[in-house]
Amino acid sequence: MERIILLLLLISFLAGCASTSSIVKTTSGEYKVVGYSSDKVFSREAALKKANVHCAKINKEVVVVNEITEYKGIGNEDTSKIINTARKAAWSLDQHDAARAIGSSRTSKDFETTVCFTCE
Repeated sequence: MERIILLLLLISFLAGCASTSSIVKTTSGEYKVVGYSSDKVFSREAALKKANVHCAKINKEVVVVNEITEYKGIGNEDTSKIINTARKAAWSLDQHDAARAIGSSRTSKDFETTVCFTCE
């Protein structure tokens, strides 16, 4: 039960770390927004949420024209996953000193999702 609560807290924390850029109207009449997060899924969700809010203000729905997610973190994505898996394993085994020593390679801008969209 403790682990389920810990997992839910972790998911809430990661979701809270997502941020976005301002929405920009491009010369082609489309809109562009960028979502950032330490997690690939949350960076995408942040960008799409902001796009949905923008279109809803004018009583329209988002139509995604293009979407690109890139890893912008330290090193490469695979190395970051290995480091974070080792840290999580140490925490789950109650090896808190080891987990702190391993540290984390994640930042709130590791993943960047650019969404180009229209409102229709």
